[in-house]
Amino acid sequence: MLILFMGPVMYALPYLSMHFRKKAMTSPEVVIDVLSDAPLHDWRNRSLNVGTVKWKHVHYYNLPGWLKTTNLFNSCANPCFLTTGKHLPQQDADTAIIFHAPDIMKMPEKKADGQIWIIHSMESPKNHHDVWGSWNNLINWTIGYRRDADIFSPYSVFTPKKKNGSFSDTTNNFIANKAWKAKLHEAVWFVSKCKTSSMRHDYASRLRRYVNIDIFGECGKFLCWRHLKNICQTFMNKWYKFYVSFENSLCRDYITEKSFSLYRQNLDLIPVTRSGANASLYLPPGSYVTTSDFFTIESLGTHLNRISRDFDIFYEHFKWKRHYTSVDMINSEDVFCELCRRLHETDHSTKYHRLYGSIETWLTGNDNFPICADVVDDIFKTPEPK
Repeated sequence: MLILFMGPVMYALPYLSMHFRKKAMTSPEVVIDVLSDAPLHDWRNRSLNVGTVKWKHVHYYNLPGWLKTTNLFNSCANPCFLTTGKHLPQQDADTAIIFHAPDIMKMPEKKADGQIWIIHSMESPKNHHDVWGSWNNLINWTIGYRRDADIFSPYSVFTPKKKNGSFSDTTNNFIANKAWKAKLHEAVWFVSKCKTSSMRHDYASRLRRYVNIDIFGECGKFLCWRHLKNICQTFMNKWYKFYVSFENSLCRDYITEKSFSLYRQNLDLIPVTRSGANASLYLPPGSYVTTSDFFTIESLGTHLNRISRDFDIFYEHFKWKRHYTSVDMINSEDVFCELCRRLHETDHSTKYHRLYGSIETWLTGNDNFPICADVVDDIFKTPEPK
C-alpha cells in the first residue's frame, strides 16, 4: 500500500525500517588487498616489508555489518592491510586491533606486548554493554563521533561548494512558494524505538499539543516498508515542513544520521533536533531548530508554528544550500587513512603513544563529568513566572 492524502487525511503505508546498525559480521578471517580489493587468503606468506615500505596490519575483531571493508585503506598514502575475525593475531607484536565497542559483551583476551588496541563506536554509551570496567589499562586509541576521540569520526561533514551554486528555491521565488504551499502538514517523525533513555517519545507527545506530528514506525500509526524508502522520502519532502530528529540518548556530541540525512539528501525539511550535542558545532547556522534553545515545549511549539505560517522565514533555513554540500562520513576512508598514518608514525615517534587507565570513565564519565544525561529535565518545565 502507498500513502494517500485526501485533503488533510493520511492513509497508512507499509513500514520503512530505519535501523542504522546491522548485525556484526562473524565470518572467518578475511584480508582485503589495499590495491585490488582482492581477498588475500594466504596473507601470512606475504612479505610485509617490500623494499623500504612496511605494511601495517589492522585486525578488526568484530566488524559491524554497516562498515564497508573494501575501501578502508585503498586511497591511503601509507600502506595498511585489514583482517577480520573474532580472534587476536599473536604473530605481529605491533598489530593494531579494533573492537566495535557496542557489540562487546565479555572481558578481553590477553593483550600481546606491543599491540595497539582501539575501540570504535558510533553509538552513545547508553547503547554499550556494561563490561568496560574490565578493560582498564588496555585501550590505546579511540575512534568515534566524540570530539575528544583520538580519531574524530563524525556522521557527516559539510564542505564548501567550489562555486556559489544557484539556489533554485530562492526566497519569493514562485516555484518555491508553490512547493511550500503544498506542504500541508507540519512535522513528520520516523521512529521505531519508543522507550529510550532520552524519553523522546514523551517529549514528542507533549510537543504534539502545539504542533501536528505524524509518526511513522512502531511508535506511531503510519507505516512505510523498507523497499519504499525513496517513495516515502519523496512524499515526506513534498508534504511536510519539519522533520523530528530526536536522539535516543542525550549524550555529549551524540548527533547522528537522523539530522544529517536531511542535508545529504537535499530535502526541504527543517530538522528539529534534540540531543546532547551542541548543534551549532555540526549543522549550518540558521538551518535547523533545536529544543535546547527553548525553555519550554510550548515556546518551541509557538516558534515552529510561526515558521510554518511564513514562507520567507521557512526558506531562510535553506540558504546553506548556496554554499555547502553535506558529505556522508560513516564509511569514510579519511578516518581509516588517519589511523594508518598514525600506525606508521608510531614507528619513530611517541606523539600518539597513550593508554587509557579507565576507558570506562572515558566512555561514561563520572559524577563530576557526566557524558550522558541520566535525568531528563526538559520535558516537564513550566513557563518562568513573569
